[in-house]
Amino acid sequence: MIIRNIIGLLIIKLLLIFNMVNPLLFCSYFMGDTEREINSVFDFKFDVCSFIYTKLLKSNIYYKGNYNSVNNKVDIFIANHLIYYDFMPYITIIRQFDNRPIYFITMEYLMKVPGLGILATNHILLDYNKNDNFRENCMRAIKNIDDGIIIIMPEGHLRRPIHIQESNKFCKENNYPLLKHTCFPKIKGLYTIIEILKEQNKLGNILDFTIYMEHFKPENTDKEIIKTFINNKLGDTFININVHQLNESFINNYDNFKKWFIPLWYKKEEELDYIINTNINNKSKLVNEYKLYEYKLKSKFIIYFIITFLILLFFINNTNWIYIPIAIISSVIFADLSYNRIKHIK
Repeated sequence: MIIRNIIGLLIIKLLLIFNMVNPLLFCSYFMGDTEREINSVFDFKFDVCSFIYTKLLKSNIYYKGNYNSVNNKVDIFIANHLIYYDFMPYITIIRQFDNRPIYFITMEYLMKVPGLGILATNHILLDYNKNDNFRENCMRAIKNIDDGIIIIMPEGHLRRPIHIQESNKFCKENNYPLLKHTCFPKIKGLYTIIEILKEQNKLGNILDFTIYMEHFKPENTDKEIIKTFINNKLGDTFININVHQLNESFINNYDNFKKWFIPLWYKKEEELDYIINTNINNKSKLVNEYKLYEYKLKSKFIIYFIITFLILLFFINNTNWIYIPIAIISSVIFADLSYNRIKHIK
């Protein structure tokens, strides 16, 4: 119990460090020179995520497949979406191969969560579940992206019982086979982004990841999910990597794109069936088919961690802990400022 509490406190401290850097970027923001600083913070946070997931939470990440990105283009990352923190192993494996900027298609309210607000500048803040002006907002946001990766979860939500029911209902009404391990994807938003990138001559590859978390259960409550997270009971994580190049006929016609993409999504079911069954019957065989991600502590990470932690202690000691609510509030303010700036790009 004591060890679990210590690990929990360490995670909380790491999250506080996430918040800590927010006020430090305000001057840079108003000077209009945030890209370098934001990318630096991003790299640090991504490294922290990999450290937390593999070392503190003790989840081995196994991956297989060939990662093939396109430089000076914008690749689109798609994946099944299990739980709040599945971005951690995704980011970990992406950074194993690719150091380009990463942009998220996400819902605006998520960027108001303290600690996430600082990431707003490197997010395409769009409500994926709303169609109002979606194309116009995409065009504005993508306009200034010339190289990098856009992350989008086509399901549009986590894999929870209510969403599984909605997916099953849609499949039945539209004569699609029921999905056992994923939810039916929302294709229109993805196609819109692909279409815009093609128009702007920026379209790269589709980076298609499929994830399996050994002890994830969609029927678990939020409390049970958090308990699993804190108690280091995630089990091993398996990721399949597939890369696709888009044919012109798929890009120029939405119906053709649907005919191509839906079977592609159903292949995830086959992959997950194999992973789950093999994991149960012969896990050693499964493990041998994958590469094990090995976290390597970087000197840059150590330096950044020490500096930021010392600054955090300095602010806390000199403000009688008032700094913490200031950092949290500033995270939200920074998100608002960044989101409004993105919305008004002409």
